[in-house]
Amino acid sequence: MNEVNTGHSIKHRLVPQDRFMTPRDLAMSLVAKVSLEPTDIVLDPFRGEGAFFDAIDNKKEWCEIDDGRDFFDEHRQFDWLISNPPYSKLDAVLEYRDWE
Repeated sequence: MNEVNTGHSIKHRLVPQDRFMTPRDLAMSLVAKVSLEPTDIVLDPFRGEGAFFDAIDNKKEWCEIDDGRDFFDEHRQFDWLISNPPYSKLDAVLEYRDWE
């Protein structure tokens, strides 16, 4: 049986559909699994339609390049990043090291 790496195949197609919005119920379920402390500050670096952002009860901030707030220009410290990044930016997000 052939195994399919969906993330890889989506990221590398000739004309990628870069944005897949996370369903709100899934975002709520995923955020509920994170052990956030009451004082933790969370950044949703790719807000999109806000599914993760809206599911976070802590103090929070967001970035969304379509709204003029680019994650790669953000230099403040956060305790958590919770988001669903665009596939074309995945490698850059995983390699981003400007959090000192």
